Amino acid sequence: MKERFVPTEYQCQHCQGRFLMEEYPADRCWYCGSERILDRRTLRNPTETSSSKIP
Repeated sequence: MKERFVPTEYQCQHCQGRFLMEEYPADRCWYCGSERILDRRTLRNPTETSSSKIP
């Protein structure tokens, strides 16, 4: 069965921009391209978050 991605809001630590990813996890900021982004639900780096997918 295909895993579904939970829509997640991210915030960039560089430009403070916020953006929503609905289909796949973000690895860079949409606005400035920085890799310094945080998952707004957990305030952690998205690579540290393993619970962003629902089976």
